[in-house]
Amino acid sequence: YKADMAESLTDSTALHSSLFPRIPIAVPMFVHFILVCLVLIHSAWLPSVYEFSHLCCFAVALWAIHTNEQVQSLVMLIVLLLLTILLDIIVLGLYFPDEQTANGDGESTIARTWQFSAAMCIVN
Repeated sequence: YKADMAESLTDSTALHSSLFPRIPIAVPMFVHFILVCLVLIHSAWLPSVYEFSHLCCFAVALWAIHTNEQVQSLVMLIVLLLLTILLDIIVLGLYFPDEQTANGDGESTIARTWQFSAAMCIVN
């Protein structure tokens, strides 16, 4: 019975590995880092909790990269990423620049960077 269980576990692990390619956790976190940097180009409209939550997310990501054998760090990273998605929705709903503030005179550099920052927050 134990041999059958071990064999089925090995087969399911092989099936799981073949369906989902192993991507190092550093790759999506690097993309996330670049997107957060693009959001912070013009961060006057963002509350400081946005920066703090993503900083915590990067700290946990470094911990997950360092201890890649532990599932606990990956679970904590996934939970934090889900919480930052929720926080991004709240921040966009409450602090998104209104049309007059975002457009300004329509051609100013500040108005364009503000719009770009908000767009990157949506993409992130």
